[in-house]
Amino acid sequence: MNKGLAFKLCRFGKKRQPIFRIGVLPVFRSPNKKYGLEFVGHYNPRTKEFKVDEAKVKDYLTRGTFMTNTVKSLFIKNGILPKDDLFKESTENSKSKNEGKA
Repeated sequence: MNKGLAFKLCRFGKKRQPIFRIGVLPVFRSPNKKYGLEFVGHYNPRTKEFKVDEAKVKDYLTRGTFMTNTVKSLFIKNGILPKDDLFKESTENSKSKNEGKA
């Protein structure tokens, strides 16, 4: 399992006209243009355009690469990840919170 990498959104574009690249970055590093190991796609929130190289994404996912919640929701909305992943994580988080209170 690769604990050092994560899918993150890196902001590009002009002022008030954001375009995000989906990059594979070290977990501990803030999303920055120059530190991305590889950019696997992009997302334009103004036009809702989403393009990604699915083969590269699936390759990184088999290696155990993490992702931010925003990237995860984008992958689910666009059919790269099944919807079950979002439900499993939310139920696991709620169970762990309830156990902590008891």
